Amino acid sequence: MAQAKHKKQSKTYHSSRARTKKSRVSRQKLREQKVFVVSKNLMIATIIVSTMIVILTFLFVSFFNPEKNIKNHVESLTTNYYESYFYPEITANHPDDPSTILDKYSRRGFSTVSLRQLLLYNSDLKSSVATEISDYCDLNDSYIQIYPEAPFGKTDYHVEYYYSCVF
Repeated sequence: MAQAKHKKQSKTYHSSRARTKKSRVSRQKLREQKVFVVSKNLMIATIIVSTMIVILTFLFVSFFNPEKNIKNHVESLTTNYYESYFYPEITANHPDDPSTILDKYSRRGFSTVSLRQLLLYNSDLKSSVATEISDYCDLNDSYIQIYPEAPFGKTDYHVEYYYSCVF
């Protein structure tokens, strides 16, 4: 019996490989988590890219709309024509009280001015703008009519635009 007591009890040692080896279930869960994270990131990226495409399309349509561009150019030409040329000419001819002459035209307006005349007046305008306008509009049939308004200052007027354009 003494021998039995002195007998070493044998211990079972597991190799380090056995301790680090994960079960099949835990490996499957880890794989599923990775797939979930990748899928989630892919969906977020798709949403962001789709949103950017919609925003860029809207901006592109807004900025490269020929009708809007031409109308802005014509309005700019009209403002320049009336405030820099036409109004100073009238006030120079009637320095005492330009409102007497301008009042006559407040209801019927001044004679019409064609786009061709506006472009000829502003000959230093970039040729690309003039070409763009002439590409879409008939320069003789498109015109403006200016109506002065009380108190008949330089910026007291409204304009009616008549376009003969194909956009």
